[in-house]
Amino acid sequence: MHSTFVIVGRIAREFILPSAGQPSLDHPGGPLLYAAGGLMVWEKEIGLLTRVGEDYPRTWLKDLVARGMDIQGVRILPQSMDLRSFIAYDEKFSVTHSNPVLQFARRELPFRRVCLDIRVRPKSRTTRRSLIRLRRCPLKFRAIIWMQERFIFVRSIS
Repeated sequence: MHSTFVIVGRIAREFILPSAGQPSLDHPGGPLLYAAGGLMVWEKEIGLLTRVGEDYPRTWLKDLVARGMDIQGVRILPQSMDLRSFIAYDEKFSVTHSNPVLQFARRELPFRRVCLDIRVRPKSRTTRRSLIRLRRCPLKFRAIIWMQERFIFVRSIS
């Protein structure tokens, strides 16, 4: 598959407690998939570049392929990776990423043991070294998109 765009980023197993309604627990997400979903409105040839552990659900990867994404750039490491991400919203839509036990208790929801030791991740930075690694990427593409904090960068590849 020839990809017009390659999106580089972190994929996550998300545990989301909305301000109202049912929680969304252990679903695919993260900056990489949100960027890909947004881009798919205009472009269908999208490649993904990320790493996951051997414990990442293969059905989720198959679903990405079924949606038309190229996952040749998804490297499956021979070990587990903690890709969990916890997000809770309050009534004012403020976000917290910490203390899942307290957040479940405030909502009077049964606590999921899998959320017990989720750690808040430090903000990641896309380094020049990681962009240079793209030259060895198995995908053919014309542009790259990567996310750093709240900014999205696009670079054309000649």
